Amino acid sequence: MAPTSRVDALAVVVRQTLESLAPSNVCVAWSGGSDSTALLLASSACGPVRAVHVHHGQPHSDAAEDHVRSVASEIGVSLDVLRIDIEEGAGFEERARDRRFAVLGDYASKDTLVLLGHHADDLVETVLHNLFRGTGPRGLSGPRRVHLPFARPLLGESRAVLAAVVREAGLPIFEDPTNSDTSATRNWIRHDVLPVIARRFPSSAVAIERASGLIAADDRLLRSLVPDVIRPDGGATAVPWGVVATLDAPVATRLIRRMLVQARPPLTASHRDIDQVLSVVHGHRRAQLDGGFLVEREGPLVVVYHPDDVVIPTPVTFSPPGSVVFGFQRIAARPWDADRPIIGRGRAAVVIDPHESMTVRACKHGDRIEIGEGTKLVHDALSEAGVPPRRRSGWPVVWIGGKIAWIAGVRAAAWVRPDGVGRGTIELSVERDDQ
Repeated sequence: MAPTSRVDALAVVVRQTLESLAPSNVCVAWSGGSDSTALLLASSACGPVRAVHVHHGQPHSDAAEDHVRSVASEIGVSLDVLRIDIEEGAGFEERARDRRFAVLGDYASKDTLVLLGHHADDLVETVLHNLFRGTGPRGLSGPRRVHLPFARPLLGESRAVLAAVVREAGLPIFEDPTNSDTSATRNWIRHDVLPVIARRFPSSAVAIERASGLIAADDRLLRSLVPDVIRPDGGATAVPWGVVATLDAPVATRLIRRMLVQARPPLTASHRDIDQVLSVVHGHRRAQLDGGFLVEREGPLVVVYHPDDVVIPTPVTFSPPGSVVFGFQRIAARPWDADRPIIGRGRAAVVIDPHESMTVRACKHGDRIEIGEGTKLVHDALSEAGVPPRRRSGWPVVWIGGKIAWIAGVRAAAWVRPDGVGRGTIELSVERDDQ
């Protein structure tokens, strides 16, 4: 099919995106509506392209699929159909959008770019919607032009321009009946709010688009100032609270937002959650976050984790000399070297039968260690040593002959402490294992 002059003009815009990203394969997310149909026409004029349609399992979805199959056959475009099923109810729009992006992302291989038909009017609607929801600079920046594997080449084009492209091509479009339902917030903004604003401010769409671009530029600069200090920490995500406390507020909030997104995919970072993390940075011991997550101070760190994600390692048995990995720590046993004095809690000298095996297992509630005249709860010993609460249930305890010999990195039992260094003395040690 020979492209029309309007298609040619739009293809110039699409080609700029394709040349800048140089993908091996291109597909267009195609609903059958005017916007995505115009994008499909322009993309086809640039080179080989596939169309992908998402069937939403709604009453009108079969009709939409029939439409795109018919048009794809007419214009000679390869078509794939993906199916999702979204339950009706509160938040349907957002849930459908998230699921749609998820299946499209899964569909796209590493070398495939998915083009989306969002345009300038969509940008304005998105910015207003996010403004009413109280979102921050990222939301007020509007949809991103490129967020691989997705790209939006038409953000500078209006809905009217795209409709004109399709009309001139003489192709039918599918009108989604839900687009006129103003009980949906985006539709209400489009049909009821924007016309009122435009009557008072005829250039409002252009002004909102310009303001969004300025906010996006400022946000990119501030995000570039966020230090690279986020790291995994034994099933949690951690940052040094001292670093956060010294940052200017706009940079600190972006660091925390990035931390929360890394710690809790696919949850986003709400203003409340950011404030909760900041409260811990500035002195509170712990706070509850959305999704059942917790944020706590642990020494120099602030950590975010979910209690259900705390993994209790399986007990392991070994004989000295040797070592085993237990969770995020490595426990080793070797003959005592008198030239290596024990300094700190990471090592301990114990007197045992050098041929006797030892078992490393996680601390359990009620475990007790001999301390001389009496015993002490292992959990109390861990608390006194400053071991964070989330670590205690999985903390390694070394058992020999059915008794606790060593709370790794904390203290040895009285019954294995040597009166003097000599034959049969074994050095136990613990160190972090990041393999």
